[in-house]
Amino acid sequence: MNTIKKFLIKYSVPIFVCYIHIILVGALWPKISRHYQTGEISLGIIPKEGDNFKMVNVPDVYRMEDGKRRKYISDTSFFNYPENMPFDTPYEDGGILICDKSVVLTIPIGDFMPFQKGDVAKKYIKQSIQEQILNVFSSIDKAFHFLAYCFFAILFLIILSNYTNWAFINKVLFLLFFGTLFGASIEFLQYAYIPGRDKEILDIIINSIGMLAGVILYHIQHKRFSADAL
Repeated sequence: MNTIKKFLIKYSVPIFVCYIHIILVGALWPKISRHYQTGEISLGIIPKEGDNFKMVNVPDVYRMEDGKRRKYISDTSFFNYPENMPFDTPYEDGGILICDKSVVLTIPIGDFMPFQKGDVAKKYIKQSIQEQILNVFSSIDKAFHFLAYCFFAILFLIILSNYTNWAFINKVLFLLFFGTLFGASIEFLQYAYIPGRDKEILDIIINSIGMLAGVILYHIQHKRFSADAL
């Protein structure tokens, strides 16, 4: 264990640089859907009543009903509606309208589409931020955010301890500022440039919780993680 700690302290900067690259690649890698559809994105076109529509490279398909987007819960439920055409059917021939992300996100969410006509629709219930946080560890994605930023905080504090004489509270404040800015920038880049990705305030909250956990772990092992340990 001491060998690992000494290695982290000695090579903290190159390890941190590599780690930042890993986070960036993992966060910004496009999620290409198996429902990938070629063709132009219908920029600015709002789906009309009865249209099936989706964001490019995102598997979720919606139907516009009563001014709301109602999500099909599965491929099977989509094709249980005889009027629905195959995924690669052009919109002009009755297929799915491929919309810009900003258009889809402005349409309010309604209840899920019934599995088939005549069924009772499953209610859409949006969880509050508090409920999402309580359920965070049931989500692999959110657990990854927590662990990634916990280790991010430890590495960052090791570097600050090696190269600055700041008080511990100043190191923590700088860490939280830099880490939050870094995480928020990634969320923006995901939303603006990566198909199928969106920005989530919950991700930024989980990142901050992960950094605070890293601060606690670092503080517990502060003497062992200091440069003097070499």
